[in-house]
Amino acid sequence: MTVAHVREGMRADFAEVLFLESARIYRLLASNDRFEQILARLRDAEASGQPVSVLLATANGEIIEDVE
Repeated sequence: MTVAHVREGMRADFAEVLFLESARIYRLLASNDRFEQILARLRDAEASGQPVSVLLATANGEIIEDVE
C-alpha cells in the first residue's frame, strides 16, 4: 500500500496511518515492540512514495503489526 500520511496524535499511544488505496485510518500502536522502526519505515515510504506491504493484526482490522 502507498502511504498517504503518517500522523502522531495528541495521545502518545499510537500513530495514525492513511494509505492512498483505502479510506480507512490505520493505527500503529506504541505498545508494538518495533514501533519506532515501523514508524520510521512508514515515514520513509511516505517521503519516497514507495509502496509497503502491511501486516495487520486481523484480516479486516486497522491495527498495523508490521511493514516490509
